[in-house]
Amino acid sequence: MSSNSLRDHFSAYYEGSLEPGLVVVLENAFRTDSGLKAEYERFSETLDSLGHMAIEDIPIPNFLSDRIQSRLNVEAPKARWYELVWIRQLGFTAVAATAIIGAVVAIQSKDSGTVAQAGVATSNQPQVSTQATDILKVSVEGGNATATFTGSTSKSVIVTDHESQKLLKKYDVTAGTVQIGLENPGAEAFVFQVDVTGEKRPTLVVVPPVTRSTTSDLKGTGGVIDLLKYVSDRFNVHIQITADNVKDTVRWDGIKSTSANEILEEVLPKNFTIQESDGLIVIQDR
Repeated sequence: MSSNSLRDHFSAYYEGSLEPGLVVVLENAFRTDSGLKAEYERFSETLDSLGHMAIEDIPIPNFLSDRIQSRLNVEAPKARWYELVWIRQLGFTAVAATAIIGAVVAIQSKDSGTVAQAGVATSNQPQVSTQATDILKVSVEGGNATATFTGSTSKSVIVTDHESQKLLKKYDVTAGTVQIGLENPGAEAFVFQVDVTGEKRPTLVVVPPVTRSTTSDLKGTGGVIDLLKYVSDRFNVHIQITADNVKDTVRWDGIKSTSANEILEEVLPKNFTIQESDGLIVIQDR
């Protein structure tokens, strides 16, 4: 998910109303993107300070009361937090004060021949746009892997064999959710590649075979994907990876570790992060 998409969830995360799946995605992004984390901290501090602002009663002139109230009753479109964060927790009186200024300026401008609108001044308001939110989540239940895509706009989800690039499945999703079963068709670990239109990088999912390998020697050399297939096959684990440098060469000769996580942490380059949750190992580059 892009940084802009993640920023759109800052408000809900701050309020504690963000759905659990998105909470995991956002907190993972905070761990891997210090810049995004710093942005959220500034956002949170801003709302904290606004929440402690004193509320001051400002009398509204009678001749403007009806006009201002009619303008305030018009529902405005919802803007992004980083476009209108200053208005978020200002009370009605603060908005009314802004409206008074705008109305007076408008009336004065009319007298001078300038075209102006009576009510809230709008010349400096930002352009409001909506940001689509697309989420691809891989889960493992009962030894079976499923890729679930939820999109708010029309997108295509394409599943291929990563090694041969053979098309396996394609789904056209229009503002909805699709669940895709990732079943290993062979006798060794299989790598699914899941692409979503508009995303720069695919998500790779390594699925172990039904029959577990009996290989005993932990030694070898190959690409990152070769290592992941070996680990998936040997330890019967599902692995998800989203990274640019999956073709890098790694060596696992003489590794004495006896768990999937230990081997991956010891062999993979240090720019990779490794997490495990509910039977799925998730790997990302920083």
